[in-house]
Amino acid sequence: MQTVLFYYTLSILLLSIMAAALCLAAFIVSRNRGMLFAFTAFLSYFFDIALVFHDDFFLAASSVPLETAYFVGSPIVSIVFGLGTFGSLWLLACDRLHERSRVVVAAPLVVFVAGSLIALVAVPAGRWHVLSFYAMRSVLLFTTIAYAAVGSARRWKEGVDGGRFHARDLALLAVLGGAVVAENVVFLVVVDVDALSGSPWHFLPQRNFAENALVMAWCVLAAISAVRTLALRFKQPPVGTEARAALRIADCMDAYCALHGLSAREGEVLRLLLDGKDNQNIASELSVAPSTVKVHVHNILKKTGLQNRREVVQDFWRRA
Repeated sequence: MQTVLFYYTLSILLLSIMAAALCLAAFIVSRNRGMLFAFTAFLSYFFDIALVFHDDFFLAASSVPLETAYFVGSPIVSIVFGLGTFGSLWLLACDRLHERSRVVVAAPLVVFVAGSLIALVAVPAGRWHVLSFYAMRSVLLFTTIAYAAVGSARRWKEGVDGGRFHARDLALLAVLGGAVVAENVVFLVVVDVDALSGSPWHFLPQRNFAENALVMAWCVLAAISAVRTLALRFKQPPVGTEARAALRIADCMDAYCALHGLSAREGEVLRLLLDGKDNQNIASELSVAPSTVKVHVHNILKKTGLQNRREVVQDFWRRA
């Protein structure tokens, strides 16, 4: 059993760091902050699993016996890595749905840290201590899922195409999140794990295979998105001898258009819009009627979910 657990843990570590590397590469070429948040999440989870790996295979080999199977190893470090993993998912959702309120963005992160510390110091050592401590991860996860679902539904109702989350992805995370809670309850409340001390199953209260599955599913979703971004960059690399600002626009335009579903013509309009041209100048540049340009600008605002041209310019350069 220890051998199987050893290679299982190595596999989770490998998949986490591979997903982190893909997301970092996608961020470098696209400057999409969602990829940066995903990179932070997977890197944090890599170290979080490494911490569990340490507890499983080094503390277990220690000559000092554990008083109980119910313990939180390196709790402060666990809070940091939990915040890095699930807090990054929250920040990704806020970024994708264009959340502008700093209070809204910060509140769940503060609640996670405060709740984890309260569980750490206020709940007596034992099964409820461990359950309440790790339950804060699930609270932050379901807060994120609910926020993403409500925000996506609102954007769908308003007819905004860009920035929404797929319902199937949120449903998958919700199902796996429920499995995380169920597994914690079973092995920290229902089962008397102290009775398993010294048996091959002693690791159960310190593991959550459903959480592993949840993060690995997220790894797959993020890796697919990262690969698409990298493939797009390979297909249409920047060329020519443009000025630095124009080169950055050319370098990031395809990824931005793909992110929001902009057509090729809308991309051309956006490129001129970023140059500071008004509708009349854009119409002259593209040899179309000003009314046609107005329609394209309206479609760009609708798909990006932004209110005006100024916000579009700011959003593009924020991601560039």
